[in-house]
Amino acid sequence: PVHLDNFEEYVNRMHRDSDYLFSEEYAAIQQLAPKIEDISCRAPREHQIPCHAAKLDGNKEKNRFTDILPFDFSRVKLLPIDDDDECSDYINASSLPGVSSKTEYIAAQGPKSRTVNEFWRMIWEQNSSIIVMVTNLLEHGKAKCFQYWPNADSEPVLFGDLQVQLRSESVIGKYIIRIIDVYLGETHREIRQFQFLSFPDHSSLDQTSHFLEFVKTVRNCVRPTMPGPMVVHCSAGVGRTGTFIAVDRLLQQIETEQEIDIYGTVSEMRKHRVLMVQVESQYIFIHECIRDALKNNRASTFVEDEVEDEHQDNIYENGLCDM
Repeated sequence: PVHLDNFEEYVNRMHRDSDYLFSEEYAAIQQLAPKIEDISCRAPREHQIPCHAAKLDGNKEKNRFTDILPFDFSRVKLLPIDDDDECSDYINASSLPGVSSKTEYIAAQGPKSRTVNEFWRMIWEQNSSIIVMVTNLLEHGKAKCFQYWPNADSEPVLFGDLQVQLRSESVIGKYIIRIIDVYLGETHREIRQFQFLSFPDHSSLDQTSHFLEFVKTVRNCVRPTMPGPMVVHCSAGVGRTGTFIAVDRLLQQIETEQEIDIYGTVSEMRKHRVLMVQVESQYIFIHECIRDALKNNRASTFVEDEVEDEHQDNIYENGLCDM
């Protein structure tokens, strides 16, 4: 753990010699993190965790990537549709602890066209009110996520038994807030979806301000009365998803604690889902986010305050967080 008063100096030291200490620390996380149980895996048996459900023949096509699978113990289980179908409870998503709950987050892969019904089943069954999307639908010509909500001028769309309709879409700086109405028969729920538009895959951002504003906006819309976990997804549900969850957790911690342990936080996340915070640059970026958040807490510049306040005013004036 690092004391908050020493955190900026600590990050500067980690950056020296071309990020040498960051590289060492991240390599240790990679080496010690649990792996998917497999015959070809070279990790010690005690470091391998079963993913039997994800590997069932009927579930294989539901996974975007063969090496990013949920552990059996932490996977989100859907209510089975068919008792004779052992695959009907499966979705590539994992439950993760946070500051206030052992199931504060769900880290999920971005829906595919064939898994979008399961995605909405999960949102409904888990009682989730907030979806965080840290990807675009297409990036460099590659499909990263299926569009699981209708366009603003479209009729409601049925996903399985759930009817989904987009009520509003507000572009605010580098992100979009959508209010989505979901119906099961006569029962209605309101979902907030927050989409960050400019986080490159397998990489990180050059500066922290827009991402910090995004994370804080989402957190400001969380209510203690919300019954279900926040669902966070990118494409694979590990890299950008893990970065968001880590920064959100740590921003909550620096409000009440004097020390933080980013290495420990990321290591713990990896015990629940493989490859959370997928690349070293994302691990470094988390440190830079917390460094800059601490700086802003001490003395934000007038200009940054004005920009952030303008966006926050827009959000509250338009009732975008009124649940």
